[in-house]
Amino acid sequence: MPKIKPVYYPSENAVLDRVRYIPGRKLHVLEYQEERIDPKGNIEWISVDRILLDNKLSVKAFNGVIRNWYDVKSHLPWIKSCKF
Repeated sequence: MPKIKPVYYPSENAVLDRVRYIPGRKLHVLEYQEERIDPKGNIEWISVDRILLDNKLSVKAFNGVIRNWYDVKSHLPWIKSCKF
């Protein structure tokens, strides 16, 4: 049986945060993950929230859900609003 790899949005190497998509047979899992740096300086990803999606969603609807959920959870709007 092939091992299913998760997909990341916006990318696996995103900075600060990302959404991890784990496909399933009946339900799909979206996990919102935040980047943390441990005391030794190693980067790790912590899942801070997750939702389940029906596998019957169309690709267009699924893309909309993953983008909207990321926009709601993401730190990026806050960072973009900062004046540097």
